[in-house]
Amino acid sequence: TYDVGPDDYNPDKALNISHDWGKFNSITIDQEYPREVRFIKCMHTFNGGPAPEDQDDLADHFIEYYRGHREKLIFQWGDRTGNNKVANSKKTSFEQFADKLRAKGWRVVQKKMGDVEHIERHRFISKLHKGDDPRLPMIRHNAVNCADLKISLEGARMKGDKKDKKSETNAAIKPQHATHYTDGYDNRLYHGLQHRERNSDQDHVLLYTTSLS
Repeated sequence: TYDVGPDDYNPDKALNISHDWGKFNSITIDQEYPREVRFIKCMHTFNGGPAPEDQDDLADHFIEYYRGHREKLIFQWGDRTGNNKVANSKKTSFEQFADKLRAKGWRVVQKKMGDVEHIERHRFISKLHKGDDPRLPMIRHNAVNCADLKISLEGARMKGDKKDKKSETNAAIKPQHATHYTDGYDNRLYHGLQHRERNSDQDHVLLYTTSLS
């Protein structure tokens, strides 16, 4: 659902951010509750055009936007490309982004996971959006702060068992309206919530490795 209201953001609750890396760097930002996941913001930078910005600039924009957030705890999601080294650096993309936040007083918990086939992500995200499985939370989106994410999601299509990514190379489509945002969104929801779909006797299974620093 898409709505706007004063109750969709809690400055005293941890934030989830999920990355899509590349020339177009984007993050979705959400807060998770027992029965809801609320997407409250999406942000991006584009390393192209007349005023190029990179992932360091995106981190700076995030820090500035959430400077008043009181619970400075981040859960960081993304696909395995975030483990690639940044150009001219010994750090991975995950590490460099996280270190920028840590320098401003944030704690960052990195969630490490592998990639998932598009068709499986599509199956699970479609079930989430239907909202009829009592084991799974409702997904809400801020209609103003997530406007680009909304357009990106509405334009995403499957082509066979793969996501159709032609929009990412279509010059007539703004990068923020192509499928970039949907990848970070899919990974966050799949890896963060798919365990709820499992049977209760499987709840003890460790689904991902977490490191806190």
